[in-house]
Amino acid sequence: MQHYADRPWKDLLNLWEGLNRHLVHVIAHTQKPHLAHEWITPDRAWTLGFLIEDYIAHMGHHLLQILPE
Repeated sequence: MQHYADRPWKDLLNLWEGLNRHLVHVIAHTQKPHLAHEWITPDRAWTLGFLIEDYIAHMGHHLLQILPE
């Protein structure tokens, strides 16, 4: 829906880098007590701490897909 295939590769990399740098900034300024805050879905509750750790692991997986061995 967002037509990423129509964008130059460099623009996509810059977007990805900028978004992730912003998330690093937000995570670095997250206070420890806030890590226990929950997002409750119909299936379960997710802590902010879990979501942060899961996102970092997910990004690591993608980096391993694109970095040369």
